[in-house]
Amino acid sequence: VVDSISISPATYTLKLGAPNNDSKKFWYTVTPSWSEFPINWSTTSNKISVTSEWVVTPVALWEWIELKVSSWAVYDTATITVEKVAVTGVTIKKSWEAVTTLTITAWDTDTVEAVITPSNALVKTVTWSTSDWDVATVDGWTITAVAAGTATITATSTDDTSKKATCTVTVEAPVTEPEEPEEPGE
Repeated sequence: VVDSISISPATYTLKLGAPNNDSKKFWYTVTPSWSEFPINWSTTSNKISVTSEWVVTPVALWEWIELKVSSWAVYDTATITVEKVAVTGVTIKKSWEAVTTLTITAWDTDTVEAVITPSNALVKTVTWSTSDWDVATVDGWTITAVAAGTATITATSTDDTSKKATCTVTVEAPVTEPEEPEEPGE
């Protein structure tokens, strides 16, 4: 007969991230230790997966999940919380280097990218904006210089709008060759 079962750890927080999620091996102790009754694992949610080796992996965000180990009427539970790996920062990069300023000639384009930290953050998308659409536009990661002036391009995390990066874009007027005057009599 099983007198008691205890599960360890009793509480745990797993992180849901991209591309990989946390996982945690859980243990149980049976008293008396020589008990040979079958042990069953169950969960109150499909938000985690549990392997036959009692390794728990998050599948979706969830505030509270119960993991239960039981043998007949004797059981113990663990409380699992699944949290996302949150964005801690955004950096604008060009050719793999962080940039805070760019100079582009009017009518030209330049490409930058937004890099989210940490690299395993669950949500890695940003929204792009410009402070002056008449100077520089931004569509995805492409900046188009419209007219001479200065505009600030901003990449804002869609996961946490307080996390953003900016780049000051200076648009220079294109250099044009002066027209040669016509010779008199031509």
